[in-house]
Amino acid sequence: MNYWVDKGVDGFRLDVINVISKDENQYYVDRSIKGHKVCANGPHVHEYIQEMNQKVFSRKELLTVGEPPSVTIEDGKKYAPLDNSELCMIFQFELMDVDGGETNKWSDQRFVLKDLKQIMSRWQEGMYQKAWNSLFWNNHDQPRCVSRFGDTSTALYHEKSAKMLAICLHMMQGTPYIYQGEELGMTNVPFKSLNDYRDIETYNSYKQLVEIEKKVAHEDMLRYMLKSSRDHARTPMQWNKGKNTGFSNQTSWIMVNPNYLTINAEDEINNSNSIFYTYQKLIQLRKTYEIIILGKYELIMKDDENIFAYKRLYKDEEMIVYCNFSNQEVGYDTSILNDEKILIKNYEKHQKGTLKPYESIVFYQKSRA
Repeated sequence: MNYWVDKGVDGFRLDVINVISKDENQYYVDRSIKGHKVCANGPHVHEYIQEMNQKVFSRKELLTVGEPPSVTIEDGKKYAPLDNSELCMIFQFELMDVDGGETNKWSDQRFVLKDLKQIMSRWQEGMYQKAWNSLFWNNHDQPRCVSRFGDTSTALYHEKSAKMLAICLHMMQGTPYIYQGEELGMTNVPFKSLNDYRDIETYNSYKQLVEIEKKVAHEDMLRYMLKSSRDHARTPMQWNKGKNTGFSNQTSWIMVNPNYLTINAEDEINNSNSIFYTYQKLIQLRKTYEIIILGKYELIMKDDENIFAYKRLYKDEEMIVYCNFSNQEVGYDTSILNDEKILIKNYEKHQKGTLKPYESIVFYQKSRA
C-alpha cells in the first residue's frame, strides 16, 4: 500500500475488507457454516485495519472506504469512527436488499418505500456524530438506480425520477458516490436473450435455477434478469450519438444500450436543464451549506407510502427535503415552512403543498425560536 501512496494515489477502496480475519475455531467446530457467517467481522479485523491506518493511512491525507458485507450500524461505528483510527467510511449494503437484491435477487419484487425510508433513516441516525456514512443508489454490482427506484416508463418520468433520486440522496449526511452514467440517468438495458448477457453470476444463476433445480421457468428468469442482472451497470458509458456511443471504434464486449441516442453525455452537457446539471448543482450546494454536511437528520411523514421527506437541523438552520417516489400527484403539510427559500427543485414551477409525479424540492429556512 505504501508503494502506491508513494506513487501519489489519493486513497484506497478496500474490497470485502471485513473478511480478512477468520474465526478458525468456529469454522472447525461446524463445517456447515459458510460464507460471511464465518468469515466476516472476525476476532482480529480491527487490529489489522488499525495497523494499516498507523502504517499507511495516517502518513498523508487519504480517502479510504471499506466495502464490508454483513455489517450492522454498531460494526459501522467501529470501521469508520470519526477519530480516524480505521477507515474514513464504509459501504453498507442493507439498502441494496430492500427489494431482495442481495438475498433474493432473482425475482420481480419491487421495493416498498416505507422499508427504504426505514433503512436509510436508521443509518443516518445511528451513525450521526459517531461514524461517517457513504451514500449510494447503485454500483458495478447493482442494476441502474433510475430503473430500480425511479420510473423509466416515459421520458418525463425518467428525467424527473432520476433528478429526484439525486436530490434525495445528496441532501443526506455522508459522502455521495455517483456511479458512471448515473449523472446522465443511464438505465437498465433491454437485453433480449440469455446470449446478450456476459455476467458469470447471471449465467450460473440461470443454470442453477432453470436447468438444475427447475424452480424458475425460462421466461420468468429472463424477466428477473432484466430487473436485476449486474450487466445493466456494465454496458459502455454513453458519451455521444456516434458509433458505439463514442466508447470505442471497435465492437464492445457487451451491447450498447440502444437509448444512447437520447441519453448521452454530449447532449446533456448542452442542455442546461439536464440530469447532469442537477448533479453538478447538488455538488455545489454541498460545498456551500454546512447544514448538509453537519446537520442532524430527522425523518418526517414516516408512514407516507409515496413521499420520502426529512429535515436536516444545524444551529439555527433547517432544511426540509420532499421527494415523491410515485407517479401520482400528492400533498404535503406546509405548516412547518416559514419564510423559506428553495435550494433546488426538479420541476420549473412548484405549487406549494403539492408534489407532482416524482417531484422533489428542498427548502431552507431559519429554525423557529
